[in-house]
Amino acid sequence: MKSKRREDMKITNVKEWINDPYIKCKGNFRGYANEFAILNHARFNKSSKSFSIPCEDESIQYKFLFGKEGTILTRWLHDLKTYPYKGAPQLSIEQVMEKKMVTFAVKRYEAHNLYHTVCEWYNIYVISELLNIKPETVDILFMDDRPRGLMDDTWDTLFAQIYRYSNLTEKTIFETIVWNAIGYESPLNFHEIRTMPFINQFYKFFLNRFNIKTGKRLDCKNLRVTIIWRRDYMSHPERKEETGGLIHRKFQNENEILAEISAIFNGHTINELVLEQISMKQQLQIISQTDILFGMHGAGMAHALFLPKHAAVFETFPNYWGFLRHFKSFSRWRGIKYLGWQNKSPENEFENFNTRIPVDVIRSHMVKLKEYLCPTYTEIVKK
Repeated sequence: MKSKRREDMKITNVKEWINDPYIKCKGNFRGYANEFAILNHARFNKSSKSFSIPCEDESIQYKFLFGKEGTILTRWLHDLKTYPYKGAPQLSIEQVMEKKMVTFAVKRYEAHNLYHTVCEWYNIYVISELLNIKPETVDILFMDDRPRGLMDDTWDTLFAQIYRYSNLTEKTIFETIVWNAIGYESPLNFHEIRTMPFINQFYKFFLNRFNIKTGKRLDCKNLRVTIIWRRDYMSHPERKEETGGLIHRKFQNENEILAEISAIFNGHTINELVLEQISMKQQLQIISQTDILFGMHGAGMAHALFLPKHAAVFETFPNYWGFLRHFKSFSRWRGIKYLGWQNKSPENEFENFNTRIPVDVIRSHMVKLKEYLCPTYTEIVKK
């Protein structure tokens, strides 16, 4: 659940986050926009999972203005200790950035969810850009005990070294550590924001880290349609007793949907994806070449961020789920056409969270997107 502070207190323009920092302890603590903080010469106390910094007779009066999901940074701040300088050099922010020895401390709440993890990746990217650091050079310190999952290989690819707090020695010293902005509090998670800074740069950074080219051109003679299927699997291994591997928001009539889309796009390319069955690089290789992305609302639709700039998205929702704006906003921020549809008929809902999407809904929306992408070519074909 998000706090309401975004409208009242939030600095929604991330480029303003680094304005007027809160500085204490001769620069060893710097707070930015109540979103994140930078600590120099930070000692990590493994036994208490707390940090200490050099400081002399100064009280740090700072707050993270987060909702309940952001309490981890408030806890770290509450537990922050100090130790005598003993010759620890004072570093300016410019010196810190020049040394390129920066580690981001991350507490993952949704470690196996693509949408929420994209929010965390975006936060790291944005803060790196604001601090004039190349994001691919930063190290990551996981401050959680999440088991290794589907997203871990992507963390390895995007950034330099990945550490877990549990593998550190007692009183490890970090030259510079960033308490990263919480994923739930990412600007990406506030869908009323009209534009999203750095979004196209983030798109290019992400694909480039996987050595995937951007800038796919529209070819109306061979449109590429990608369907994301949702299947039951253990999405959160540490929550096995809670979920039992049963996934919400699945298609009841996959074969019917595929047949209709294949008929509409006869002679074009249709890709079917079950995301948890392939690597992130394989996903991106397909998504980066996709003209129309279709799927039920779910974390996988976060791939709207990685579509070509001319692409389009069609997202569906079951009757029992709200019409959420996550990927409509992602599409808007990327300048991508978006269509959404929600089932209103109870007879289209089946057991085990399966929803039937009527064929006429598939036809009307897909034809509309086809004509949106290729109006002239469609007219020629009709003639």
